[in-house]
Amino acid sequence: YSLVKNFLLNYYTFLTVTGRIKNISVNKPYKINKLKKYYNYSFHELSIIESALNGKFLYANQHGDFTRHNILQSKKGINIIDWTDTGVKIITDDIFYFIINYYLQLRTETGIQGIINAFDATFNQGNDYAAFINELVGSIFEILKLDYYNCNKYLILFMVDRCIEEAEKLEKIRVGELNSFAKNIFNQIESESIYDTIIWSHLLKFILKKEIE
Repeated sequence: YSLVKNFLLNYYTFLTVTGRIKNISVNKPYKINKLKKYYNYSFHELSIIESALNGKFLYANQHGDFTRHNILQSKKGINIIDWTDTGVKIITDDIFYFIINYYLQLRTETGIQGIINAFDATFNQGNDYAAFINELVGSIFEILKLDYYNCNKYLILFMVDRCIEEAEKLEKIRVGELNSFAKNIFNQIESESIYDTIIWSHLLKFILKKEIE
């Protein structure tokens, strides 16, 4: 993990010093309409999302699938492979994608609730991993000259983008064509919508519930 941490800190520093970062306003109507199309968010939930997406956000080239299976360790450090999903995304896409997936892949509790509990342990619970993550994300926000207070806004936008991206992939897929992981999720939930198999939507709802509380 220390090698990945150093890579991310160096990469975000590189983006900053080379001026490869864009400050962009979010197309809120487009994203809200997409969420309405695929998911069943309440008016209150959509209002929180819309409020979180106010203002401008930093964008830059991101790997797009920055997880352990795309990281190879060598004597000289690490090599990142499979850059097929690379593109201009919200600047925290890689860091959020890695730290969320890392703990999810190590969890012992199965099902939707296990996924939510692993996510909660990553960001909110007072454990060593959450403390490490808060320090890492705080360091990256400092490099980017972002106020850490806005971390949740970036996390919500990250979730919204992932929800939309995954839903668009499922548009032409039937239930029987889902992979085994998605089929297991579909069998657990009380829904007839294929889009409710997307874990990002469940995690976004969990974040919104925290906001409401």
